[in-house]
Amino acid sequence: MSAQLARTNRHDALDRLTDRRLLRELAYVDGQWTASGAAESFEVSDPASGATVAFVAALDAGQTTKATDAASRAFRHGGPCCGRRAPGSFENGSN
Repeated sequence: MSAQLARTNRHDALDRLTDRRLLRELAYVDGQWTASGAAESFEVSDPASGATVAFVAALDAGQTTKATDAASRAFRHGGPCCGRRAPGSFENGSN
């Protein structure tokens, strides 16, 4: 059993999640799922109810820098994240 399923204090809406693979405690950094270097996580809560939604990896400073650098590269090159291309990346030069 994975750690995210073993937690007992979680948001009721998570019971309706049909694909448990969508809920991760790892951070997606530069194309890889990454755990905290210290194996630590922090709680994410619903601001409306205060209920726990999930726990996510608490990255250290080096891991955070790696993540922001990778995101910067992805956005600079029109990464697939948002379905949009970076300005000037279209073949005809229009936006």
